[in-house]
Amino acid sequence: MEENIRKITMKYTDETLSLALDISIYYGETIIKYYPNMYWGHFTRPKRELFANKPVILKLNNKKKYVAASQVVFVCMLKSSERPDKNRLYDLYRFSEDEFDPIKPSYWDS
Repeated sequence: MEENIRKITMKYTDETLSLALDISIYYGETIIKYYPNMYWGHFTRPKRELFANKPVILKLNNKKKYVAASQVVFVCMLKSSERPDKNRLYDLYRFSEDEFDPIKPSYWDS
């Protein structure tokens, strides 16, 4: 994994990162609007978890799964720099109607 991270040489401007943060907030708010069992929150343990003490979207009935909206948008940015796709973020909303599932292996493999 470290080898793949080191391959990323693209640098983003402050304006691009600021826009990405705005998009991630909008993305999170959209999830909350359409999936009422989810809400903005944070967790403090385990402390070694990457998103501990950071805003994430949690599920009411299961606190182990969460969506880190900022990370999702950043991954979309990285993938779009490799292969542009104007529908990449929109495609994240193609989930089952009953429940939002933050993990979509078919999406991340493409």
